[in-house]
Amino acid sequence: MNWLPGMAVQQKFLMVLLQIIQMKIMMCLLKIARTKLGDVSVDTYVDMAAYGAIAGEIKFKEPREESEGEKRGRITKEYVKSLNKVMDELEEKI
Repeated sequence: MNWLPGMAVQQKFLMVLLQIIQMKIMMCLLKIARTKLGDVSVDTYVDMAAYGAIAGEIKFKEPREESEGEKRGRITKEYVKSLNKVMDELEEKI
């Protein structure tokens, strides 16, 4: 049962992360609403892009499970790397 406190901390971290993402999306929507109401400046569009980019960066840096394709790609990359190492060692001997 020692893993329970660690899970609680991880769950709280993920909840805060989701709230940050939601806040950035909400700010982007606020900027979109301002463009519809006529209160528009150059900064409005810059801010929309920035909030969207920040939300995207946070979202796609979340830990996620490795897909089957990613797993196979990683294994293949490691295998090719090991073959290259063997080939380099053989070339040194020649």
